[in-house]
Amino acid sequence: RRQARFRRLLPRLGSQTDSPANHEVLDDVLRELPFNQRAAIVLRFWGGCTTEEIAEQLGCPAGSVGPWISRGLAKMRKALT
Repeated sequence: RRQARFRRLLPRLGSQTDSPANHEVLDDVLRELPFNQRAAIVLRFWGGCTTEEIAEQLGCPAGSVGPWISRGLAKMRKALT
């Protein structure tokens, strides 16, 4: 289900984020996050990993992944506004 939604939204995302300036801004914002938040966000949204897969990759409890993603996304939203 998530894959189908991603494929449906991908063309809209591509048209908005194709400029190099947008990629640089996103890279800068991601770089400012602590490692665990950055890794969890990248694995979830770019890697398509589940919470359990992320926890296994990072060697942490699965219960830690959700808060890391939530906090990281909140920091990203704040930095991008």
